[in-house]
Amino acid sequence: MSATPSTFLAHEALLLASRPAEERRCHALHELLETGHALSHALRTELARASLTESGFRLLACLFRNRSDTLTSSALADTLHLSTAALNQLLSRLELSGLVSRAPAPAGRRALVVSITAKGAATFQTAARRLLAATGKLMEPLASSELESLDHACIRLRENLTPSVTPH
Repeated sequence: MSATPSTFLAHEALLLASRPAEERRCHALHELLETGHALSHALRTELARASLTESGFRLLACLFRNRSDTLTSSALADTLHLSTAALNQLLSRLELSGLVSRAPAPAGRRALVVSITAKGAATFQTAARRLLAATGKLMEPLASSELESLDHACIRLRENLTPSVTPH
């Protein structure tokens, strides 16, 4: 597996560690990053089988959850933390695939309302089932107590990050 920049940095820090405590921390970080990369790859592969990207899945999930609400492009961009340009590009791809539709807002403003289509809802549900099955299989080796410890450790690590480092 190829190293990501973050796993490469953790590995290099491990080589420079001079005390056992530093070495343990660097090794644990390296393992966490490598595992996160591998898990992310496995889940993206499952999404690809449903012909979706992670952003496409997140957008369909948002629309699926809010089917009774009217969602504008700008509200979706804010919710998904995407630029307007990135969202429009994503919407264009999903619209061409028949998964979403865009229409002028009822109030006659220049805003566009985005809706999930029946095909989009079915695609989302299939992808969600695949992700749940893959997640179960990927996490199967861990006992319940290990899952709880992992969850708490990840939360504590994220809480220790500075706001400028924390991803959206």
